[in-house]
Amino acid sequence: MKPSESEPVCLISFEIARTRLGGGPDSRPSFWKVYREEQELNRRTRFQNEHVRICRPVLAPLMPQLKNTFYFRKDRLVVEKKTQVPTE
Repeated sequence: MKPSESEPVCLISFEIARTRLGGGPDSRPSFWKVYREEQELNRRTRFQNEHVRICRPVLAPLMPQLKNTFYFRKDRLVVEKKTQVPTE
């Protein structure tokens, strides 16, 4: 099931699912099912599992981006732009 526009997407689970299937949600109909399986596995094991270990070379460049919150909107991943509150 595709996430709603207000549901954050786990970037690690997203990339592992894309690596496993050899494509993203635009080219693989089962993408979101595999994404949900990866998301559950990662929650259960706290990211200490074989899939994360095998995909480490793919995930390493993404590590600096993990502090951001990602959403799947208009058929692509987008970063939520945080508005700065003015300080007086």
